[in-house]
Amino acid sequence: MMKHLILISFLFLVTTTFGQDRNIHVRIYQDGDSSFWYNWEMKLRNRLKLDVIQKTSNNWYFRLWIDERLAIDIWETPKGKQLGKITSWTKEITPNGEEPTNRIYYQTSSLDSIQVAKLSTLIQTSQINTIPDENYFPNWQEVFDGSIYTIEHADSKDYYFKTYSSPDEQDAIKEAHIVQNFVDRALEITKAIDVWNDFSETIPFEYYSTGGSINIMRILSPKEQRRFKKERDKYRRENSNK
Repeated sequence: MMKHLILISFLFLVTTTFGQDRNIHVRIYQDGDSSFWYNWEMKLRNRLKLDVIQKTSNNWYFRLWIDERLAIDIWETPKGKQLGKITSWTKEITPNGEEPTNRIYYQTSSLDSIQVAKLSTLIQTSQINTIPDENYFPNWQEVFDGSIYTIEHADSKDYYFKTYSSPDEQDAIKEAHIVQNFVDRALEITKAIDVWNDFSETIPFEYYSTGGSINIMRILSPKEQRRFKKERDKYRRENSNK
């Protein structure tokens, strides 16, 4: 599911009206299909039970997707209160020759008021919302197995979906440095690494993804391996018709 697997043809920005009378700004290809990452993350959003930003009734909403394992949300309610949350997730990986389960596991926790205030200030001072999608920059280079960051943000009139691959490797693009600095600071404010590490201790899978091409395999006894396989087989049987 890496970005380099997408064959990019002619690219342009589309604006339509959807939900709360917002203009939707999403990358569209010549064949009329929308961005791979947009399609993929909209499906993932539903599985993680995250808010549909395009339809939000809040004053504004901002979401940062980090690789394939974290999402940081912050928003302002119609009454002017700012709130936030962080979601960690992983997908189960099955051994070679075994049918995939397609299971995901996730946890969501609220950010405290200090974290929310710092994130809100960061969004404003960094002007991250003004930086266009990476495809706006002709010299933005693809990096094999690099990091992928996606930003969704909406106000009362517009919704944007923008993707940035490996901004830390784009030495000639000043906007890429702004994106990377923003991500680094957002991770620091939310203590996202600690959140992920705590989350990883609860993952109920034998094999799982930590984002990108990195997978983790637990070191288990033969008895424990048989127990996990039995559990996967049961899950597939119970969900074969869903």
